[in-house]
Amino acid sequence: MAPNNQPESQIPAPILGPQKTLPGVDVTTWVETCTGPKRAGDLMVGDRIFTPNNGAQPLLWVGRFERLSWGYDAPLEVEAEALGVHGVVSVSRDQPIMLTSNLAKSMFGEAEVLIRAQHLVGTLARFREDGNSAEFILLLCGQQQVFCANNLPVATFKPCRHSLALLDDQQQEDILDVLPNRDGLTGFGYGPTARVVMRDQESRAILKDVFFKEKRPRDARALSRLVG
Repeated sequence: MAPNNQPESQIPAPILGPQKTLPGVDVTTWVETCTGPKRAGDLMVGDRIFTPNNGAQPLLWVGRFERLSWGYDAPLEVEAEALGVHGVVSVSRDQPIMLTSNLAKSMFGEAEVLIRAQHLVGTLARFREDGNSAEFILLLCGQQQVFCANNLPVATFKPCRHSLALLDDQQQEDILDVLPNRDGLTGFGYGPTARVVMRDQESRAILKDVFFKEKRPRDARALSRLVG
């Protein structure tokens, strides 16, 4: 059934495979800044967000994009305290989220790694499909940073040829103006990711490790799906 009684012809079918998308946090998300928490939608260029590793970091660019809350375009809601002491967090499915895992340390030499939010679907997160318009915020710093979104550690936007192609012409120009260079083949001179980014199979292994470490009975069925 179409959400909100909209005609079926106006509702896109659920996405069944990988589609082009952008990382982003919901416009209502609280972000820690040097002057206290602010809604993501109220942040402006020059605001300084708090990062656990590099202290206060100024925002060089703030972007936004909208999607229909249906299928894989819908906001992905990470349940409260799913990955520590944090509130419910709404993000796009491509938003990098930081996890801490002993397995990650043994595999990559670093306990803290980034996984795409979509890997939490069916276990610690669900799509909020209500047919309404959802607005997401992109935050760009001088290099990719980890910041707190409703107290959940997530990563800022990291521009690349793929992600820039999903933005409109003006947004692309605004970003290129603040990057070290305009050569997409060399990553625009932007630098590395804030943490090692997990591929699909690695993400599943890390999530299983997190479940075992926390030993949460309420997640037994979710864990069995991961192991299976």
